[in-house]
Amino acid sequence: MIVAFYESINDNDPSDTTASAEGGTKLKDDKSVFTIADGTVQHLLTEHLFKQTNFHGIVGEEDCQVNIQTKPYTVEDDLLI
Repeated sequence: MIVAFYESINDNDPSDTTASAEGGTKLKDDKSVFTIADGTVQHLLTEHLFKQTNFHGIVGEEDCQVNIQTKPYTVEDDLLI
C-alpha cells in the first residue's frame, strides 16, 4: 500500500490545482497540498489503531472519506490509490 501511495503521488503534476484520477495529490483551499497518504494515515489511525480504546480523536485536518475496502480504492472520492 505504501508503494502505491508514493507511485501515485509521484505521477501527479504539482501545478495542477484539481484532483486527478492519475495522481495522489491536490491543493486544498488554503493552497497546502493534500495527499492520499495524508487522508489514509489519519483514517487508519482513527478507524483501526485507536478504535478499541476510549479514543475521541486526533488533532488533524485531513478528515475525509476514505475507501480502502473495495476497488477502486479512493480518498476524497476523487483521488485513486
